[in-house]
Amino acid sequence: MTYERVVQGRLVTPDEVFDGYLGIQNGTIAAISREPLDGELLDVRGQLVFPGGIDAHVHVSSSELYPEGWTRLSQCALAGGVTTVIDMPYDAPQPTVNADLFRAKVGRLRQESLTDAALYGTIRKRGGVPEIAGMAKAGASAFKFSTYETDAQRFPRIPNDELLPALRELGRLGLPAVFHAEDGEIIDALIEQLRPRGEESPRLHAQSRPPVSEMAAVAGLLELSRTVTAEGFPVKLHIAHLTVPQGFHLLEQYRALGVDVSAETCIHYLTLNEDDLSEQGAPLKCNPPLRPAAMQEALWAEVLAGRVAFITTDHAPWPPELKDKPNIFDNRSGMPGLETMLPLLYSEGVVRRDLKLTEFARLTASGPADRFGLAHRKGRVQIGLDADLTILDPQASYTVRAAESYSIAHHSPYEGRTLSGKITHTLLRGAEVFDGEQVKARPGFAQFLTPEFA
Repeated sequence: MTYERVVQGRLVTPDEVFDGYLGIQNGTIAAISREPLDGELLDVRGQLVFPGGIDAHVHVSSSELYPEGWTRLSQCALAGGVTTVIDMPYDAPQPTVNADLFRAKVGRLRQESLTDAALYGTIRKRGGVPEIAGMAKAGASAFKFSTYETDAQRFPRIPNDELLPALRELGRLGLPAVFHAEDGEIIDALIEQLRPRGEESPRLHAQSRPPVSEMAAVAGLLELSRTVTAEGFPVKLHIAHLTVPQGFHLLEQYRALGVDVSAETCIHYLTLNEDDLSEQGAPLKCNPPLRPAAMQEALWAEVLAGRVAFITTDHAPWPPELKDKPNIFDNRSGMPGLETMLPLLYSEGVVRRDLKLTEFARLTASGPADRFGLAHRKGRVQIGLDADLTILDPQASYTVRAAESYSIAHHSPYEGRTLSGKITHTLLRGAEVFDGEQVKARPGFAQFLTPEFA
């Protein structure tokens, strides 16, 4: 058989790594072989062929005036080897809280995005539970909630008496419930205390959101989930951007009690710490905050032990004018990450810490695909799945330059850092969408992904 495209390189499959050939037909992986295949050849011998990256935590439209937007965000993604994103529902001015808003967002995605994408839904602070079923029918892959109130309408804290029926409904539907887990009572009191000193040091932001503010929220969510699971509504609980290493051990204890729970961490918690926050200031402000260097290394231990479900970016870029205030508390929270997540994880994880290549693929592709119902199409170098591929040259290096980024942030926390390994090609459904220098895809190439759970 002659295939539309054949990729020759070092293939990273779920179970092994070997020199071989991929045959691509009609946008899917049609053959995997150790022997040559016929077709138009992309010869990347010596380079690693990973499944296309999946970032399960991005923010496309967090601001009306300064949105990254689908086109820019997906350009960032493809340049970084990410072929699928899952977008948060906290759009400005109106979050995605009903089926009509959800369907309208799907329409924008299809018109403007270059990457394939799935979407979260969410609910209003009060009275939103009846809307969950409609968004699920429209194709939501998961629902996102917060235990911390950033904004009463756009990013509210959902009280526990609303969360319990929401968790029951999601348990009934079989969709994940994803949480921003921080305790507002602890944090808001500390912010009130520390804000007057906010010009002294950016590190005060980290002090205002200590590890206990995460752990208290996570523990409460685990108990709520254990309760509804025992009632016969086995909810899939997922903790977003967990920074506290001991949190992953607490999750293991609740798994033993029957709770279906997972947690991600973000690439910036593995590659930056409080010292960097002190040095760079507001551009590194994020929630939860960067942690001390010792916790950063302990978090790596959780990754290497296999207790982290996957790694995300929480890509939430802001232009310089929203990150230049002298008081750290007056700046927006969030930073860019889509173009650097995979190169950073390869350089810091595989090269420096001996992270296995198959684990790299799990953390960046199959892990989120499995959790959010996308494994029927995405996440693995496997026959029958979409031919989404990230090709990385382990012998090349890559120096981060914000001026070369597609993001509106015009800043990178890693400016000038030279990484081991460079992405040379990104393929989405068999098409080369990034050639190592430029994104080649155009708006409208994206497909909206709906979940299928085993």
